[in-house]
Amino acid sequence: MSFATTVYYAPSGSLHMVSFAAVPVNDSLLLSDVYQLRQVSTTAKLLYPSKFDHAPKDIALFGGIDYSLNEDDLLAEVGKVKIENNFSRSLPADLTRGVEKWQYLPGTLQEVTNIANAAREKKIQTMLFTRAQAVEERFKSFAGNKSPSIIHIATHGFYFDQEQQDSIQAKNKVYRQSDNPLNRSGLLFAGGNVSWNSNSTSGKIDDGILTAYEATYVTLNNTQLVTLSACETGRGEVKGSEGVYGLQRAFKAAGSEYVMMSLWKVPDRETSEFMQLFYNNYFSGVDIPVAFQTAQETMKNKCRSEPFKWAAFVLLR
Repeated sequence: MSFATTVYYAPSGSLHMVSFAAVPVNDSLLLSDVYQLRQVSTTAKLLYPSKFDHAPKDIALFGGIDYSLNEDDLLAEVGKVKIENNFSRSLPADLTRGVEKWQYLPGTLQEVTNIANAAREKKIQTMLFTRAQAVEERFKSFAGNKSPSIIHIATHGFYFDQEQQDSIQAKNKVYRQSDNPLNRSGLLFAGGNVSWNSNSTSGKIDDGILTAYEATYVTLNNTQLVTLSACETGRGEVKGSEGVYGLQRAFKAAGSEYVMMSLWKVPDRETSEFMQLFYNNYFSGVDIPVAFQTAQETMKNKCRSEPFKWAAFVLLR
C-alpha cells in the first residue's frame, strides 16, 4: 500500500498561526520529516495551474535600509521615482527583524546583495535598492504591469493585536490603535523612523511605513512571488473562515501568486542564510515550493533543536 507524501492544506482560524513544519509526530520526527507540506489559501487553487512560466524574468530587492533618513534626503531620493498611480498616504540590540526601535539590519544588506548576484549570474534582470534608495515610493512604482516576477523585501515588520491597545501611549498610535487590522501590520522602508516616532511627515512624501492596507491597492499583475523577509509578516487578525487580515492577505489581494512570510520574530543572521538558500535553489531550476522546502530542510538539519531559527517562514499559494 502506498501513502501520500505531499499534503496540501488550507488553515482556518487560529491554525493560520501554526508552523506545521515544526509540529512533532513523535519523539524523533516532525511533520515536515514525513510529508511535503503545501499551504494554500484555498484548496480550489489546486484546480488551476499557474499562469506564470517557471523561470523568473526579473527581481526587485529591498534591503540594507536606512530607517533614519531625514525628510530632505528622502525628498531627493523620491524625486528619482516615477509613480503613475495616485496612492494615498499611510497614516534592539539583538537584531531581530521586528523590534520597535528600528535599527539597521546588517544581515539584510548581505542577503539582498548575494541574492542579486545569484540572479545576475542566471541572467535575471535585477533591481537592487539599499540604504536611501529603498523608499516606499519605489515599491509603489512597480504597480500594475511594471511589477517584477519577484519582489523581495528584507526589513523590519510589525503587527499589533487589538488587545494591546489599552496600554499604548501617543507614539505609533495610528498603527497600534486602528480599528482596521490592515493598518496594524506593515513593513519599514527608508526614513520610516521619522514617521514612526511622530506619526506624521510633511505630506510631500510617503512616510516610509507600508501598511497592509496600502499594499492591498498596489496591483502586482506580473508578480509570482513576494518574499517578506521580516518579523511577523504572516500574522494578522484572524476572522474565522475569512482568514488572516494582515500583510499576507494584502499581497494576495494585490495579485501575487505566492507569499513567503514569517509567523514570529526572526533572527537577522539565520533569516539571511535561509533566504539565500531558497533563491539558490529556485534559480537552479526547481519550482518555488520545492526550493522553499529544500531551504527549510537545510536549516532544520542545522538548527533542529531551535525551530525559531528555521520554522517561522511559511509559503502560501
